[in-house]
Amino acid sequence: MVIFAWSDLAAADCEYLSPWAEKFKVVGFTSLRGTSHKGFSLSTSMSTVIIRDPIGARANALTDWALNHQDILANRQARVLDVRNPSPIRVIITLDDLNQKTNINTMQEERLWVKVVVPELDFDRVHAYIGCCNCGRRTDVPVGKAYTCTNCSHKGSMSCPRVTTNCDISDSTGTRSVTMFTSGTIPKKNQRSSNK
Repeated sequence: MVIFAWSDLAAADCEYLSPWAEKFKVVGFTSLRGTSHKGFSLSTSMSTVIIRDPIGARANALTDWALNHQDILANRQARVLDVRNPSPIRVIITLDDLNQKTNINTMQEERLWVKVVVPELDFDRVHAYIGCCNCGRRTDVPVGKAYTCTNCSHKGSMSCPRVTTNCDISDSTGTRSVTMFTSGTIPKKNQRSSNK
């Protein structure tokens, strides 16, 4: 879970959070707001309060669970750190490995590399548009002009050319229909592989 802390919470209160991660301490947050661009995360607001020592049956049950499942929490924490601080070496997986991914064993920030073949790219299925350089949302703002994106709330986003294309990809383990997007997704004709 990603929680973005703003304003006063980002300074004094967040100093307490760092050592808590080592102990898997149960804490409470009030008034968090869900955001859904690039996955799901929570964001603080002016009325957010961090409860350092929550009390009650639910807090006690969660504390007991955390004490009894230190190995699960440690494995998940290691996985989060691996995704947040990836190795510079790209590990290529197969389409079969990709099909095994679920929301239980995948994280929103995770980047996967697949070496595939695009048998025949149908250029009728290639769509070019102008979008936000941060989230890709379509915009009517001229290319190269800075603006505040209404989708990701990124101030100073630049509008840039974007491309999407739908195609079938395959490797030795199977075939999958995908939508490739961003400005660098048009494979050259007769190119044998593409990264997704």
